[in-house]
Amino acid sequence: MFEVALSRAVHGPNGECLFDGKLGCFPLTEVILAKRSSIHRVVGTLETKPVKNITQSVIRKLFIEQLLPSIKENWPIDACGTIWVQQDNATPHLQLHDIEFRNATNTDGFNIHLIAQPPNCPDLNVLDLGFFNAIQAIQHQQAPRNVDELVGAVKYAYEIVEPRKVNHVFLSLQYCMLEIMIVHGSNNYIQPHHAKERMERAWNLPTYIEVPIQLLKESMTSLLQQHMELHGLTTIVQDTEEREEVET
Repeated sequence: MFEVALSRAVHGPNGECLFDGKLGCFPLTEVILAKRSSIHRVVGTLETKPVKNITQSVIRKLFIEQLLPSIKENWPIDACGTIWVQQDNATPHLQLHDIEFRNATNTDGFNIHLIAQPPNCPDLNVLDLGFFNAIQAIQHQQAPRNVDELVGAVKYAYEIVEPRKVNHVFLSLQYCMLEIMIVHGSNNYIQPHHAKERMERAWNLPTYIEVPIQLLKESMTSLLQQHMELHGLTTIVQDTEEREEVET
């Protein structure tokens, strides 16, 4: 298992890459002494093994000792220091208000928070929108024979993925967000494909996806109605101040 951290790549006005968005690829492995001899090594040899029991303490240690230092080291100097780290809802992942993580974050001018991926929304995980497939396609070109070689192959694949591919998956994320708004928060939609490679060759690849104002209004109304149903309300809030409070 690997923990991968990815932010959106940043390009200059002439297309030059200013920040590749890659913040780390961390294998969940440990180095232990071989308990018995084999044709590959003698007893007592140090060997790399995958961590079998992934717990919150394992994830917490990885986040604090590897992820946070990597973010602080690689984050663009002129970028905003408020950062939201989205994780999925796997059981070993940290609670959003984990005290040890929070104590380790807000230093060196950074303000780092944890946020959870919405449940039952796999299309809101940017790593699953093409980035893992891109890594896997490169890694499969090699034939690792042990854990060390596998880790090396995955890290190599992670490093050579082009920043423009990183940009593509973040655009895919925005397209998915737009589709989710259209179906009012449901996941009953077809994942959109917009020929980003072709648009990029034609120099008309968008930087971000605009949301039509009417769709934004409809989404706000849908959220308000869902909030009212959740709290057993049956009438539309007419008072401006009361409506603003409910929307908040």
